[in-house]
Amino acid sequence: MNNAMTAAPAALTSQQALDAATTIVSAHPEAAMRSSALVCLDEAAHLLAKGEDLFAGRRALKAIAYTVGIFHAEYARVCYGLGMHKEIVMPRRV
Repeated sequence: MNNAMTAAPAALTSQQALDAATTIVSAHPEAAMRSSALVCLDEAAHLLAKGEDLFAGRRALKAIAYTVGIFHAEYARVCYGLGMHKEIVMPRRV
């Protein structure tokens, strides 16, 4: 079994999530929702400066979603790194 696939992702700080989001947004200037992603990055930086780490991480994650989508590997990496995957609730089949 491949250990890379079974290893838990490394925990990320909100600053690391913001850095990752900034890199991703910068790498995709053609993104359709780039202006929204840039607003999220600005909000994340402002929240981080105020000490609102949880909300800053969420805004950084939203910037990634606007840029590459929620099914992209980088979105998943940052989502898991921030521990946000625990908040995702899938509907049950009846």
